[in-house]
Amino acid sequence: MLCGIVASLTADRLGQLARRGQDDGWTALGPNAVVLAGIIVVGNAAPGAFAGLPLALLLGIIILAVRWRRTGGIAPWALFTPATALLLLIVATLFSGVGAGITAATLCAIGSVGMLVQGRRG
Repeated sequence: MLCGIVASLTADRLGQLARRGQDDGWTALGPNAVVLAGIIVVGNAAPGAFAGLPLALLLGIIILAVRWRRTGGIAPWALFTPATALLLLIVATLFSGVGAGITAATLCAIGSVGMLVQGRRG
């Protein structure tokens, strides 16, 4: 999952350096899809069936909003992305377990989607 995040961020940065627009094609979502699949697999290890599925779906919505620039004026770095979720899952797994990490990440993703829905104007 870490390799998928690094590949995605590297591709986005190289596109910026080449002064190209952000790639809106479906192939650009490949590395993020790998991370979301990993979150689903890790979530299945937590108590409760498919605990990672709601988190992966919420993060998928955020990925699409950031990629298609439909964030309502919210900076992309201020949103809860798969990279942030992965870091939170790693830290939570080290200190308290996968279940707590999935729960915390899901709550953060819900808050982030709430920010997208409200859309900050100005």
